[in-house]
Amino acid sequence: MKDVYIHIGPHKTGSTTIQHFLMGNTDLLRKRDDLHVCTTGRVWKGQNINLAWQFVNKDRREKDGGSWEDLTAEINASDSSKFIVTSETFSRLRPKHVSTIATFLSGYNVYVIFYARRPEDRLHSRYTQLIKNMNEVDTPENYVTRMLSDDLISEIHNILAVWADVFGDDAIKLRVQEKSQLVGGDLVSDFCDAVGVGLDGSEFYPERELNVSPGPKSLEMLRQLGIAKRKSAPTAKWWVLYEMYGARILSYGGKKGWNDTPARLFSADLLRTIRDHFRQQEEWAAQRFLGRRDGLLFRERQPIEEIEYHNLDDYTPTKTELLTFICHLLEMRARGKAKGQK
Repeated sequence: MKDVYIHIGPHKTGSTTIQHFLMGNTDLLRKRDDLHVCTTGRVWKGQNINLAWQFVNKDRREKDGGSWEDLTAEINASDSSKFIVTSETFSRLRPKHVSTIATFLSGYNVYVIFYARRPEDRLHSRYTQLIKNMNEVDTPENYVTRMLSDDLISEIHNILAVWADVFGDDAIKLRVQEKSQLVGGDLVSDFCDAVGVGLDGSEFYPERELNVSPGPKSLEMLRQLGIAKRKSAPTAKWWVLYEMYGARILSYGGKKGWNDTPARLFSADLLRTIRDHFRQQEEWAAQRFLGRRDGLLFRERQPIEEIEYHNLDDYTPTKTELLTFICHLLEMRARGKAKGQK
């Protein structure tokens, strides 16, 4: 019976790195390790997200982008014994959705790969990403309050329970995203272990650090741009503005040294709130899926009092900094025109 691995993320747990690795080594993985990297539903950034959009975000689903029916056809047409599909959006699926998936995959051995990252780090990473995309202008406190009330964005229990209740505990491959708990000490090596793939470093693309968080000054400039977007251009597409201004802020900030120290925007009180909220869920996951009697899921947590904190209010750009950046944009535009660019 063929094995099907479903990598469900969740968001902000290194999924982009895993997906880049899979896309960069598709032929090698198939020929050497009999692992077929499925293309059905791959309509965006190397992930099979159209399969998730079959159930959620249906307005974004591409009609010809592939369905679960198409996936089973791809699997049946291949001589490989192992298959992988990946999308962080799988973690957003409800019990009825996962039950439907189980119906389509009833003829295969199904395994679900979930990476657990310390919740305070994952929520912080998502917060900074939303600021970069000019989609978040709220305070860290209000943001965390919203996220802790969303049962499928932040909740370890609710995500894992949905998949375990359908496919069984033995199907869950819970991996902990801490260096000491990752096989080989890195994400790609650990993922290869999860799907039963060998890793010869000379034959695989090296792991790259993607989606790096900028420093507090760059983030505050992006947050201010997001506020201006909501006031002046609420219907503007964030990715258009990001290409026009956001990416240039990050590049400019890098040259100015603003990104030398990654931003840490959660206060000590906020970190305690997050850790307290997830404590029982972490114990439940560690005991149920890893067999740890002590219920300790994460082992490398830094004491809260040792974590640096940046208050964005302290990094509001001055008029001089804003004018200097505007001059930088104008200079770049002039250079583009000189080269015949729009």
